[in-house]
Amino acid sequence: QLRGGGNVLTLGRKYPPEEISLNKALCKAVGVGDNKEIQSLVKKGADPSYQGCSMLGFSAMHHGVHKQQMDSVELLKKLGGDPHQKDGLGWTLLHQAAHNGDIDAVDRLVKMGVDVNSKNNAGRDPASVAKTAGNKECYKKLMQLQADAMPRGEKKIEMKAAADKAANAVEEDDDEHDEDEDEEEEEEQKAKDEKK
Repeated sequence: QLRGGGNVLTLGRKYPPEEISLNKALCKAVGVGDNKEIQSLVKKGADPSYQGCSMLGFSAMHHGVHKQQMDSVELLKKLGGDPHQKDGLGWTLLHQAAHNGDIDAVDRLVKMGVDVNSKNNAGRDPASVAKTAGNKECYKKLMQLQADAMPRGEKKIEMKAAADKAANAVEEDDDEHDEDEDEEEEEEQKAKDEKK
């Protein structure tokens, strides 16, 4: 299944042939969570931010998120990996976790400082990726994280706007209710007048 995210493909840097085999081995080690092998490969010269684990420019860290190997992702970060990098479609690690519906990965990535509001090449944030993938709980979690990440002033403005909208809806309902009561009172008065 092709991940949504736009048709603009960007690829990372090129590597000399001698580093490619180390980096490909790194991708395999990350995919199975072999942290000892990951450390060994990085010591030998593998790039913890390598972006050739897939045709779409998956980094070693993206591959770890995809394979739900978050301990390996955290190790790669400690070894110099960039948790803010994007793949060929502009997906951050958080977009990948959202697509997987992996709430644990979302929590761990946010603690690493990955931006919950980052956009991919198609302008979609991780929450919209989770929603499109049908991952409702992950979508709710990301929406809450986005709200928590808002500056206080913006949050107050949005909360006030939502409160105003709700208040207006209540006032409109009250106005309709008042009009109904007025009509009932008029009918009662007419009935009394007719009896006289």
